[in-house]
Amino acid sequence: MAYSRLLIRCVAIEKGHTTIALEPEFWEVFDEICRREGKTPSMMISEIEPSRTHGSRASAIRVFTLDYVRAQAGFGIATSTAVSQIAGATFFAAPQGYDKTVSDALRPSGVSPR
Repeated sequence: MAYSRLLIRCVAIEKGHTTIALEPEFWEVFDEICRREGKTPSMMISEIEPSRTHGSRASAIRVFTLDYVRAQAGFGIATSTAVSQIAGATFFAAPQGYDKTVSDALRPSGVSPR
């Protein structure tokens, strides 16, 4: 029997509390983004919420997380305006031959890869 890998968290939002189910990998990266931005997950979700035009909160968090990582890595076109509002990110297409990885982008500056 298959089981869900989703982790469910109860999060305080403007209108009370809600539950959000995400894959553990998305929670891990989202929590890191929150730490980097000096915000709680509830604060970050409140900032993401206005950019949600359709779909669930979970989908909006996934898109935001992906866009944030893409911005940090310096590649791709953003689909979320929340990233540029929250992180002040500028989005551009990666130069040809660009090979910075997501791991490189999330590694704190001054820390070399293992």
